[in-house]
Amino acid sequence: MRNPCLDAALADLDAVGIRDYQLARGGKHLQLRWSVAGHALRMLTIPLTPSDWRSPQNTRSDLRRLLREDGLLESNGARAAPKPESDQWRRQLEDLIRQLNRVHVPEQVQAERGGLQAAYDHFNKELFDGKLPDVFITYQRKARSLGYFSADRFNGRLDKTGRHELALNPDGFINESDMEICSTLVHEQHHVWQHVKGTAPKRGYHDREWAAKMKLNGLQPTSTGMADGRETGQHMDHLIIPGGRFEQAFNKLAASKWKLNLESALRPNQQKGPSSKTKFTCGSCGANAWGKPDLLISCVPCETVMRAAA
Repeated sequence: MRNPCLDAALADLDAVGIRDYQLARGGKHLQLRWSVAGHALRMLTIPLTPSDWRSPQNTRSDLRRLLREDGLLESNGARAAPKPESDQWRRQLEDLIRQLNRVHVPEQVQAERGGLQAAYDHFNKELFDGKLPDVFITYQRKARSLGYFSADRFNGRLDKTGRHELALNPDGFINESDMEICSTLVHEQHHVWQHVKGTAPKRGYHDREWAAKMKLNGLQPTSTGMADGRETGQHMDHLIIPGGRFEQAFNKLAASKWKLNLESALRPNQQKGPSSKTKFTCGSCGANAWGKPDLLISCVPCETVMRAAA
């Protein structure tokens, strides 16, 4: 058998958003209990068997009085609008923000967080006219790879935005100069450029369009690490063209006191191996070339053997 007084009370509670309540039975009455954040437990006594037709109206009147006291109901019976945040909560929030602003982040951590991003932004401006999108730069230790680009690798959890990934292998930083590491960054930025341009080939392939853009920006594609290597293929390296646009852009970055800090730590029983690419310099004209450390390289115009950098 339905209880019209209880039905009326529950309908009013539901109207103001209160759905968590308790019912206790004792004798000839029910006790309806609920609570609202910031207020004490509320209780309303409801008859098990209403005495006359006015009982549901009386129950509703008593309940609405309590709801008005708790600020959930206007005097006209309409649901009350949420109260604005109190000054106390606002002051606490502002104080918390001030405390967070005073938290000290070590300079080394700040430099590492922004170092590669600053380099990406610099080369984007100098070599790509600022047309490359922002990417998520990560460190990934992928075997036989100094870096890679992966389009649409990340999705937003809180919104619909996504992000491409540009990964660098910190194992490849060991024994390498900042210029060499940045050349790998720019190598991958050319993949970003080709993806944005909309003409990227199948995954991992380096085609003629990519190679032409690399050479334009001062990086010579090579499949062997030598100047006469193939310019296209699946697995490609590159050489820095002396005096080219990349070298000029890097020198401008280095002049701003930019430096890269971290590299992979040596693991137990691991020894540093020789760099896969060594800088050779002509003692006469100052021309540079890069190749494997055991190569014998000559500067043909000067008829001079080029010396490996110490």
